[in-house]
Amino acid sequence: MELNKKKSNSLSLIKDEYYDVIRNYVSRIRLTKKGYYRGYDKRIKKFKLLHNLIYEYYYGAIPVGMQIHHKDQNKLNNRIENLQLVS
Repeated sequence: MELNKKKSNSLSLIKDEYYDVIRNYVSRIRLTKKGYYRGYDKRIKKFKLLHNLIYEYYYGAIPVGMQIHHKDQNKLNNRIENLQLVS
């Protein structure tokens, strides 16, 4: 795992092996006021939280009423191993 530098000069824990895939359909990654990364999903032309996009890439749509939780409480750690589906 390595840190990848984004155009917004911010850092996020994203594994190199799926960073290239994510960047193909996500652009304009920004840090929100609440400390989460948000990116523009080119497929649906909407901004979404980056951890949700990464989770959906691996597991499909997030069921209604469910959320994605960062296991280690680090909002910048968007490794798939750190993301958990919760109600």
